[in-house]
Amino acid sequence: MSFAIHMLENPSGTEIDEMVKLCLRAYNQEEISVKTLAGGDVGLLNDFFCASLRAGALGGKICVATEAGNDGNVIRGMALWWPPGAEPFSQS
Repeated sequence: MSFAIHMLENPSGTEIDEMVKLCLRAYNQEEISVKTLAGGDVGLLNDFFCASLRAGALGGKICVATEAGNDGNVIRGMALWWPPGAEPFSQS
């Protein structure tokens, strides 16, 4: 297995979908801390992760770990963050 880590600039809709699926697999939806991310409705987690990733692509940073394979580069891990002083979902 060969992995590469890089910043993901302007992610495509397919890449966003892939990262949302990764988040849904990574987080235990039975834990109260995860439930609170979507106001207690785990059915909204898909929308929460999608909105967070799209906001991060606009005002933050997304770093991904990809694995080279027969299907191209598959995202196996990711990190999303905003710089100091930035507020997610803000317009400033």
